[in-house]
Amino acid sequence: MQARRLALLVVPLLLLAATVATAGGGAQVGERPTAAPSHSAKKIDLATYRAQRWIVQLNGAPLATYRGGAAGLHGTAAAVTGASRLNVSSARSRAYVSHLRSVQRAFAQRLARKLPGIRVQRT
Repeated sequence: MQARRLALLVVPLLLLAATVATAGGGAQVGERPTAAPSHSAKKIDLATYRAQRWIVQLNGAPLATYRGGAAGLHGTAAAVTGASRLNVSSARSRAYVSHLRSVQRAFAQRLARKLPGIRVQRT
């Protein structure tokens, strides 16, 4: 697993997926979602946008910078542990990576319930 990013590649409807992940925050199911415009980008209507793949980035710190707090887990960042560099084999690191994987699995399951036929291609 690449701990630098919590990203899932999924098939269409990113905004609907984000609504599923936040469970009540943001747009509601049935609304016509639109992408947030950047300074130079035009608005995209995600309900009609014909994309084949979407990248969904979940909230959460990468293993190298995690400072603790999520689900009662201890920090893994070298600054927190007092080590000179990240120890990816430590119990703290293994526990946090396990937590990240469970968050990804739970999201993918919620997404599949809301959008049957969805397939997660990579994590």
